[in-house]
Amino acid sequence: MSGTSPGSSVLLLLRVDPLEAMKRYRFVVETDVYKIGSLGGSCTVSCSHINDNIYRLQVTAIGGSDFYYPYITTGDSVGRCYVPVGQEDGTLVLTGGMNGCAAQVKRQTDRNFAFYHDKNSVSIAKLPDALPGTTVCDISFADYAGPSGGVYQMTVTSQLSNKMFVTLYEHYVIAVKDAGKWHMMNSAVLRSQGLDPKNSKTIFMTYDPAGSPRMKSFDDA
Repeated sequence: MSGTSPGSSVLLLLRVDPLEAMKRYRFVVETDVYKIGSLGGSCTVSCSHINDNIYRLQVTAIGGSDFYYPYITTGDSVGRCYVPVGQEDGTLVLTGGMNGCAAQVKRQTDRNFAFYHDKNSVSIAKLPDALPGTTVCDISFADYAGPSGGVYQMTVTSQLSNKMFVTLYEHYVIAVKDAGKWHMMNSAVLRSQGLDPKNSKTIFMTYDPAGSPRMKSFDDA
């Protein structure tokens, strides 16, 4: 379609057919907002090409039809946002990258879903009071890294790293509303960062952990 950017087309595919989008592309989530405190919320998302079949989902503004919950390392180490039941198909709920974190979704009595990003997979359990609501989805390290987990990750990163580059794995858990369900998608990438000040370019690569990119789903009800 004339005047449509590649990023716009890729974002549209992610909204209407998330499984097909994950077969063709990988996504890295970055944000300009919700950088202070543990609470995220509604947002606007744009999509741009990085390299090869890797695209950036940029959270650009507070307010909009999508949602973002942050990765935090301060306070209780649990980022969160609240998403009302009944969102339109194609709505995205995004968060920062994971490489040992966990995600959890609870259905609350006020007809909200609460999305949580636990920075180290143990912070939610250490909260002094239980989070309200009924758990409808848990995403653990094993869910996104695959059954071999860290062994596979360490093998991949050590093979790709050398004295000029360091390469780390990242997983982005992307929730997409489709046909009455929320689907928790796994976007798995390797981030290779140049260590030479004269060549510090970041390059992203794809890899495929075992299992479907659609890790789990739950009803929007």
